Amino acid sequence: MSMRSTVSASVLAGAVATALGGFHPGGPLRDLGIVTVAAASVLFIVNSFLIAIVVAVFVTAPREAQAVVTGPVTDDRALTIAAAHCIACHSTKPTNPNFARPPKGVVLETTDELRRHATQIKQQAVLGRAMPLGNVTRMTDMERAELGVWVEGGK
Repeated sequence: MSMRSTVSASVLAGAVATALGGFHPGGPLRDLGIVTVAAASVLFIVNSFLIAIVVAVFVTAPREAQAVVTGPVTDDRALTIAAAHCIACHSTKPTNPNFARPPKGVVLETTDELRRHATQIKQQAVLGRAMPLGNVTRMTDMERAELGVWVEGGK
């Protein structure tokens, strides 16, 4: 380790120890190596936390579906996608055993219901990709893109 690294690590360890426990950087705990271990532990935790935040922001950031829709998306196609991926939970009588009622009262069985919830569909299924939950029905990027086009009125 270079002299610069040793001095920087020592100064950083002392600063962290002082901030955390009021220890003086030149005190007896430094001689035992406890301050350095505490500083390293704090740095590891802080770095891990920052990495977790960056990953969470990247993974959950809204983004457009990757597929490209080349033609119009009809009401029938939007209903077909909803039937395949949404109505197990979002119907008047959900078939998914985890739901006795449609979550948040959102029913997606008709074109009018799809239109009524178009903003939520775009946010949750197209951009945020939170729906279907855990993508248990394996909604494809193309289906997400088609719903996005349909929501935007691209018929």
